[in-house]
Amino acid sequence: MKRITLFIILTAFFLFNSQVSFGDKKIRGSGHVVTEEREVKNITGVELATIGDLYIEVGEKEKLEIEAEDNIILYLETRVHRGVLKIDKRKNVNLKPKRDIIYYLTVKKLERIKISSAGDVFAPDLRADRFFIEVSSAGDLEMGDLDANSVDIEMSSAGDVDIENINTEKMKVSISSAGDLKTKDLDLDLLKVHMSSAGDFWIRNLLAETLELINTSAGTMEIEGGKVRGQDVTLSSAGNYNAKNLESIEATVHLSSVGSATINVKDYLDASVSSMGSVYYIGNPTVDSRVTSMGRIKKIRD
Repeated sequence: MKRITLFIILTAFFLFNSQVSFGDKKIRGSGHVVTEEREVKNITGVELATIGDLYIEVGEKEKLEIEAEDNIILYLETRVHRGVLKIDKRKNVNLKPKRDIIYYLTVKKLERIKISSAGDVFAPDLRADRFFIEVSSAGDLEMGDLDANSVDIEMSSAGDVDIENINTEKMKVSISSAGDLKTKDLDLDLLKVHMSSAGDFWIRNLLAETLELINTSAGTMEIEGGKVRGQDVTLSSAGNYNAKNLESIEATVHLSSVGSATINVKDYLDASVSSMGSVYYIGNPTVDSRVTSMGRIKKIRD
């Protein structure tokens, strides 16, 4: 199912781009790569809206360097609006480079990363009050540790997001695409996740007060370990929730799908199944259960 969804998204993406570029002036790369530095000031965010890969680093002096072929670089546009640097191409041109296009951006601080093209973004460890990530294309984001009071992540295309570790108070995640989100260690108070497509969310270790998950898709959320006080899980499609080693005090699980949820709960479990789905639990909690279809609620071990 996920492969089919990913194929549809990528096909639509490339068909759209081919339609947009139909009739545009084609610029084929000369093969001769040059470097150009462009002035940027007061940057708090960046959007990659055209081809090429972006490498971000934190430093004392803001600057942007572009490596591209000499007849391609002329058509690459950079502008800053309300603190957000947008890297784009000139309208009505179709760039066909022979060599990679690379952007090197140095910022003093950063609060927002947006990818709306097929290019990839590589970011270092970052610290901010609020941090926003938006991926609406096939481009990927790979970054180091993220430390912020709040984090918002929106994924609406096939691009993936891979963050080393996240330390925050609250985090909101929306996955409405085939892209995957991964992080190793996530430490926070509140995690709210909404999944509505085939993308997956993987966490190695989660420490949280509360986890809220709504999954209306075929995607899977998997947590390999950690501790939470409470978790509230709703599955209403073919998606799965795998958290057998995530220790929790109490949990609420509602299934109205063919998916499955596997949880670890100590004191109290409120579980309902109104479909062919399954709830598997580990521990010895007090259980309030309701099954109104061919589904099941089953203890698999203490």
